[in-house]
Amino acid sequence: MMASAFWVRNLFDEHYLQNVTVQAGNSGLVVGTPGDPRMANVTARLWF
Repeated sequence: MMASAFWVRNLFDEHYLQNVTVQAGNSGLVVGTPGDPRMANVTARLWF
């Protein structure tokens, strides 16, 4: 028996920020984490 899987994350390689927060007070500082780059994966499994 054989099974396979394929997935892609950020297919169009968009640039975005995740977890954006604004610091307290009057500093005007905005902090964010860059999003994941484009990633693709293929997994194949074989049972015998």
